[in-house]
Amino acid sequence: MEIESPKMKEMAKNAAASKSASFDSPKKAAVVTLGAPVSNKNTPSKSISFDTGKFEEKSEESAKPKALTEVLKKDEPSVYSPKTQLHRQMTQNRRKEIEAMMSSKVKKEHLNLVVIGHVDAGKSTIMGHLLYLFGVINQKVIHKYEKESKNMGKGSFSFAWVLDENEEERNRGVTMDVGITNFETPNRRVTLLDAPGHRDFVPNMISGTAQADVGLLVVDAAPDGFEKGFEADGQTKEHALLARSLGISQLGVVINKLDLADWSKQRYDDIVGKMTAFLKLSGFREKSFWFIPLSGFAGENIVARKEEKLTSWYSGPTLAERIDQFDPAVREISKPFRLCISDMYKAQVLGLAAAGRVEAGLVSVGDKLLVSPGNEICTVKGIKIHGESVEYATAGDYVDLGLSGVDGQLINNGNVLCDPEKAIPVSNRFRAQILTFTLQRPILKGQSAEMHYTSQNEAAVITHLISILDKSSGEVKKKTPRALGEHMTAVVEIKLYKPLCLELYADYKQLGRFTLRENGKTFAAGIITEILPSK
Repeated sequence: MEIESPKMKEMAKNAAASKSASFDSPKKAAVVTLGAPVSNKNTPSKSISFDTGKFEEKSEESAKPKALTEVLKKDEPSVYSPKTQLHRQMTQNRRKEIEAMMSSKVKKEHLNLVVIGHVDAGKSTIMGHLLYLFGVINQKVIHKYEKESKNMGKGSFSFAWVLDENEEERNRGVTMDVGITNFETPNRRVTLLDAPGHRDFVPNMISGTAQADVGLLVVDAAPDGFEKGFEADGQTKEHALLARSLGISQLGVVINKLDLADWSKQRYDDIVGKMTAFLKLSGFREKSFWFIPLSGFAGENIVARKEEKLTSWYSGPTLAERIDQFDPAVREISKPFRLCISDMYKAQVLGLAAAGRVEAGLVSVGDKLLVSPGNEICTVKGIKIHGESVEYATAGDYVDLGLSGVDGQLINNGNVLCDPEKAIPVSNRFRAQILTFTLQRPILKGQSAEMHYTSQNEAAVITHLISILDKSSGEVKKKTPRALGEHMTAVVEIKLYKPLCLELYADYKQLGRFTLRENGKTFAAGIITEILPSK
């Protein structure tokens, strides 16, 4: 495979010219294995497990360069101008210095926790009350919110306002964007991402979930509350499917508002039974999810419990104890640096700042980074984690990076900051293994879709249906099918309307996942198996 240098230069130039930046204040802000060999005349067989990330080459053709990543290694100057060759992110001595600091510093394991669920299930109220009980928010602030929410006729929203700080969110009584804050348990440092539950804001929910390691799925136990979210057009099922597709392997199911069902064990058991069956079909292993009853507004069983009607049949851990028991995530610290920008803004201390989660590698003050697409070099002049200035950050940290030496108008949400010497591939075409969900109609060649990838959503077209795979064995059942039906695993080729930064699932799990939506419904999720040259 060969890529002509002028073409790739033109692609990078066009991608950079289409950028524009917004500098508002920062926003606080099934078992399904999508894994099977890809087999056709032109593409070697590969097998990728969605659960384990196992990547096995099954063809002798693996020695041939067949993906854009391999071509870039041989022809980098044609895609990233020669100036990127003059910059190194950090020296080897600096890296050793940071690694020494990391090994000498004892700190709690870090978790990125997303809270999802149907609208009005009580997500923000639960987490706002937890933050109050943990001392993150003081009594004076809660008293202020109580008074203001009562004046608006929304007296039960006082704890939700801890995370819903936007005036429109408070007026409408729904979370619209992803609220971000931090707290600590005895063994964990937690970055909390409070995602919206309304169907109109599913893209924001996807963006928040893509940055998380673990999740809490909140369901409403009030009379008819669970049924509204779980059945018909409720978001409980879609959120659970999206969470699994976006890499959430550990999930806590919070059965909220059980006080409105008089702490009924029968109601609790009924919800547990239905959710267990659905989560197992969605790809969650039974040992990877758990249930907990509570009342977010009353504060019962968040950090303590005293309600006799609950303690008479429940003796398990509290929500705070359960969060503290999540297994720590595996961090890809040794891989080249990657950070997907979720927000751009200007601040007094950092100046031009980019917010996002470090997906891989590490970064320190003074590092040189490549902005991609765009081929711009910038310098890290400051780093903040949880609002505190630090000297370095590693994979998994949600950070704010102060940038210098670059025009802010050339950086946009969705751009990637990466190691200049090991830049992320950029293309508008790739092959993927997808799993289809409930469909409004069969998937045909040429079908348009909205692809959600990291914090971006981009128009896309399914240009080729390559094969249908057997879910259990991964073998090819049918080549070049005319259509795809529900709950199928298939290999397809996708073309985007503009080039994006892409990574193989085998190299960077979180950066290799995506979802496909149409008419407000998620119809498939997938993993990138091969990056193709742009056309």
